[in-house]
Amino acid sequence: MPRRRIAPTAQKLRTSLESSLKLILRPPEKTNEGEVVNIPEMTPQMRAMEVLNLLRNHLLALGIEPSLTKPLKDLIGAFRDSERGLRPALFEPAEVQNRPSAPLWQFGLMVSASLAIDLLMSAKRKRTIEDAAKEVAAKLKKLGVPICGSRKPEIAQWKTVRTWRQEFNAAASKPDAMHKGTRRFSDEFVFWARVYEFEKEQVLALVKAGSIDAETEAKTRLAAVAANLPPVEGKGRCYP
Repeated sequence: MPRRRIAPTAQKLRTSLESSLKLILRPPEKTNEGEVVNIPEMTPQMRAMEVLNLLRNHLLALGIEPSLTKPLKDLIGAFRDSERGLRPALFEPAEVQNRPSAPLWQFGLMVSASLAIDLLMSAKRKRTIEDAAKEVAAKLKKLGVPICGSRKPEIAQWKTVRTWRQEFNAAASKPDAMHKGTRRFSDEFVFWARVYEFEKEQVLALVKAGSIDAETEAKTRLAAVAANLPPVEGKGRCYP
């Protein structure tokens, strides 16, 4: 994406910030002399803490009143406590009537995968829903996003992806559907189902008009969501 032209002072600040951020997020494997260095792997919490600390220090260096950076200081302290095995009050979930059914990144993954199925099914090379789901699951796995499933992962992965799309369509068409006396879908799931429906309508209209290529768009969307997913930990290491 092309960058806007900015003032020399802002350019200097951005260059300085980007250099420091790269050292945090993508540390070099070798020194200037070419010697291999052993840099301990940082946890996501440590990276977040270092980035916040970097931003706060830059603000202070610019002469910002220190009290105005207190929210950043509080966040840094909370991440430090988290690294020590504590549960900071700042990270305590808010009390809500209906607990969210999944983290936001998971809904983003589900929407992108479902849209990719629709795009592949509308491409010039026609596919069944099963073929499209298998292709999406395979593309995600290649991008480092293996999908969780049952004991037979080669079958479960594509079925999980297909189910996401089916559930979104069901929630969008019948948001108040009941199952064993309770609502089948949470309000949040219905919201994301409607996001999916809106996105699907928009993107398929562009495909039909010839403005975008369906296969390219599917590939782009999957790559974009894969690049922004948090790392998974624990046995199996799969999403979601």
